[in-house]
Amino acid sequence: MKEIYFVRHAESDSKNSSSRSRPLTEKGLKDRERITEFFKDIPLDKIYSSPYKRAVDTVLPLAQDKGLIIHTNADFCEWHGGNPFPKEEFLVLIQEMWRDFTRQSGGCESLQALERRSLRALYTVLNDREVHSAAIGTHGLILSVLIHAHYPIFSFDRFREILHVTPWIVKMYFDGNTCAGMRFINPLADKKNTKVIGVRTYETGTLSGYRFVVIFAKHKGKWVYCRAKTRAGFETAGGHIEEGETPVMAAKRELFEETGARDFTIRPLFDYAVDKEDEYSNGQVFYADISAFSPLPDYEMAEVCLLDGIPSVMRFEDILPHLYEKVSEALSSKKPFLR
Repeated sequence: MKEIYFVRHAESDSKNSSSRSRPLTEKGLKDRERITEFFKDIPLDKIYSSPYKRAVDTVLPLAQDKGLIIHTNADFCEWHGGNPFPKEEFLVLIQEMWRDFTRQSGGCESLQALERRSLRALYTVLNDREVHSAAIGTHGLILSVLIHAHYPIFSFDRFREILHVTPWIVKMYFDGNTCAGMRFINPLADKKNTKVIGVRTYETGTLSGYRFVVIFAKHKGKWVYCRAKTRAGFETAGGHIEEGETPVMAAKRELFEETGARDFTIRPLFDYAVDKEDEYSNGQVFYADISAFSPLPDYEMAEVCLLDGIPSVMRFEDILPHLYEKVSEALSSKKPFLR
């Protein structure tokens, strides 16, 4: 997958009314150092930016550190506000426009038009064969609209929450032009917010971009769970889809590596997405019927257990019960199994 990092600019001088030439404040100039620090061990193929000064200046030290030039693209510029209006009316106007993306007022750009040009700019990056990983310097509203285009539950309220978070990084994972997940990163914050706020499920093939697989399996009528050497709770087999793998290939590999399953049938049941406070990711859930095991491979798992239901002590306690319920419903399907 391609990894695209959107970098919202650091704090800018609001006293400067020119959107194009507005500079960073002293705090912004200092805070941008955290951007360079964040990317220290992350390889980047190219760096892009809105041509506006505050966006370019935010990623400039990063470009210098990586030995890369900054490719500017006007389509990454901030929303065009049209006729001047009092700052205190900004949120009221944007909230009204968020309800109707086609709305224009006072010569301003509609959010629909903003979304279209942001996607146009993004696709030029995604279609560049030289790019596997890139950083893009941009702005708060255009970035929020771009997030909403791939992740519709990102609402006006979420935009309002990040309005004063500068700088801000959004990492997006892309399979072709399909976004398979996002991470929301505040480089100035000490902690990551990992609380699960929701689990969404879809018919198989709905999401098309996947990062994870989860395998619910049975052996002789019992559910199969495994426990990692470093943890107390039990979990289903599952993990990241590795480069070059299809979801079913990853599911078969993870099932063997984490349970020792040797002979089994397997099929996809449904797609899922997990929403956390600072990220979301897509995956696919499989069901396997295991007839025989090999010795447990000496990887990360310490033991395997067979249970009638879900474990009383489990990992992913905000996710596993929800998926277990959906799996129980999906098992009435008559789709053929894969070997």
